[in-house]
Amino acid sequence: MMEASITYKMDWRIGPQHLSDTWYFINNGKVDDTYTGLVYYESNWWYVKDGILDRTYTGVCEYYDSWYYVKEGQLDWNYNGLVEYEGEKYKIENGKAYLQE
Repeated sequence: MMEASITYKMDWRIGPQHLSDTWYFINNGKVDDTYTGLVYYESNWWYVKDGILDRTYTGVCEYYDSWYYVKEGQLDWNYNGLVEYEGEKYKIENGKAYLQE
C-alpha cells in the first residue's frame, strides 16, 4: 500500500448549498483548481480533477511516478485485470497499474 506523503495540505470542505454534493481540494485556504490527481483523505485515496472530487472517473492515474487504477473516483486496491487508457494497455495488480509493452 502506498504511503500518504502528500506535499499539499489537505483540507476538504463541502461546497455551497447549491453544489451540496461537490467536494473541493483546498490548498492554503483556497480551492486549488490547478490540481488533478490522487489525494489521501480519511484512509482512502480519491481522484480529483481541477480541484474537485470526481466520483465519475474510472481509469488510471499517475501519482509520484507510479500508476494506479481508480474506479468511480476512488483508488481500487482490490482490482486485478487489464484496462485500456488513452490507447495504452495496463495490467492492474491490486490497484497498481503497469504499462504493457
